[in-house]
Amino acid sequence: MSATAQVADTSAQFLTRQHASWRHRLWLIALVLGSYLVLSLFLFWPLITRGLTTSLPPGTDAQALTWMYSWLPFALTHLHDPFVTNYVSYPAGVNLLSNTSIMTMTFFTWPITALFGPIASFNLTGLFSPVFSAGAMYLLCSRFTTHRWIAWVGGLAFGFSPYMITALGHLQLCFVPCVPLLFLAMYELLTSQRPRAEWLGVGLAAVIILQFFASTEIAVTLIMCAIGTVLVALPFIWTHVMTTWRYIAKTLIVGAGASFTVLIIPFYYIVAGPLHVTGLVNTTQYYRTDLAGALYPSAAQLIAPQYFKAIANQFSPGENYAYLGLPLVLLAVAGVIILRKNRVVVISFVVASIAFVMSLGGGLVITATPNVIFGTNHAVGLWMPERLFESQAFFENVIPSRLMMFAFLFVDIILVLVLQAIMTSSKSRVRGSVLAVAVALVCLVPQIPRLPINNFGQASASVTPPAITTLTQSYIPKGDNVVTYPYPAVSLDAMLWQGAMNMPFKMPAAWFRVPTSSTDSASAVDPVYFYGTTSTTGEIFVYLQDGTPVAVTEELRSSILQELRGWNIHWVLASCSGPSASTDRAYLTQLFGPPSHTSSGAYLWHIASS
Repeated sequence: MSATAQVADTSAQFLTRQHASWRHRLWLIALVLGSYLVLSLFLFWPLITRGLTTSLPPGTDAQALTWMYSWLPFALTHLHDPFVTNYVSYPAGVNLLSNTSIMTMTFFTWPITALFGPIASFNLTGLFSPVFSAGAMYLLCSRFTTHRWIAWVGGLAFGFSPYMITALGHLQLCFVPCVPLLFLAMYELLTSQRPRAEWLGVGLAAVIILQFFASTEIAVTLIMCAIGTVLVALPFIWTHVMTTWRYIAKTLIVGAGASFTVLIIPFYYIVAGPLHVTGLVNTTQYYRTDLAGALYPSAAQLIAPQYFKAIANQFSPGENYAYLGLPLVLLAVAGVIILRKNRVVVISFVVASIAFVMSLGGGLVITATPNVIFGTNHAVGLWMPERLFESQAFFENVIPSRLMMFAFLFVDIILVLVLQAIMTSSKSRVRGSVLAVAVALVCLVPQIPRLPINNFGQASASVTPPAITTLTQSYIPKGDNVVTYPYPAVSLDAMLWQGAMNMPFKMPAAWFRVPTSSTDSASAVDPVYFYGTTSTTGEIFVYLQDGTPVAVTEELRSSILQELRGWNIHWVLASCSGPSASTDRAYLTQLFGPPSHTSSGAYLWHIASS
């Protein structure tokens, strides 16, 4: 055989091996993600049985996030500013980057929104959040074990952790594949340094950018945790860093440069842009981890003795992410003692401990004592380190209990390393596998959730009333200004109407944080919540929705009409249904006179300019 033929044959063999390698990797990715998807389907069983338009879970936060799936495609296709809009909170408007905008998710689900609507996109994002988060954690864990099944357990432990189960429905908290991916990039940067510096820098930037637009809160805490992890690791890797500092510097320069280029304008919107929100906007210290939270299972767990459950249900209501379970806590402690020569174990234990301590907030709480009064942000109790940050910009609105996500991530890394050590130290592969599987089960079985999770069992189909669609499309000019009933304060049905019909009108109020200056009174959602300022229209409509209407007087009627005209509102659109339908219709007729148009329980009033 000639030399040319030998070279050609060798090249062909190389390409065949490469093709087989990529095919194997694709099959492996499909298998890993597919297995996680099966588990996620069990969590979202109401979605499977009731269809993509089932609202999961019901509630104002979910409705506000669902609206975002309609807004971003509309803004980009109609050349609107995607970051600031007056389609809600009209006429003042709202800075969406000062709120939970989840633009990463809304951008990538754009085709689904176009085909099936925003509720379908919201539900599918929720369904795949644990899948992608677990998959990203699998990639990170694969750096610490030679056994794929152990890496799979690590992904499972993170993607389906009690933190993740509690956060489902809050997409900005549970869609976190960027978190393990950032730590994977950091691990590559500080250890193997296999990718070219330029490519790794671009990868770092991509992860930071995607996380920024998925949740600025998680982005801030992720960067802080990453910096803290580096500081903890530095004494262990100082010699290696000094010999490879050029590679590290080049990667960081590329990553920082790319991130800065993309995020400088969005960052300006947050800190100084139109309608940006400053100061405390949430009672963050009300939601902090209880010291017993890591050990006491709540009603969210399948295995929860009544005594512990009764106490744990008082922990950080709605934001209790802390439960690790006694077996996993003991494994982490035993792991750092036995594997103390493994620097990854030691670093992980220290960072996990710091994350847990920070999640305790500014004052220590032990089995729900002492409590924090909702509406204040004073963390009563024994002084804790988080108090140093609770009033600092970019951190004052971070909810402490959410920092438990990082504790879960690093404890799960310890779990993987312990399982790997069991497999490595065992003289028999079978015996080692059995012992490792047993340890994994003992640690993870206590975390199994009780189904249906959260309030998913209350899921119901959410459809814009056909009569509302008819009146809107027939009589309201595109992009005109409308006040809706129900008023978008507690019930956000109008936001779902607006999104489902592709933003046909602008409306006051909505579920967004707004500046509290007097000029922004049109954005009010008071008196129910304190995200905005009070308006007469908002108060009167909310009281009517609550079944405690204020008596209509000529003075009240004149005040509301004057306010609506001052906002340049041209229409009042109402859906009156249920037991109070006739009462609501009669009350609105007292305010605005006979409706201009009606259609099967929907009513439309035209507001004259004077």
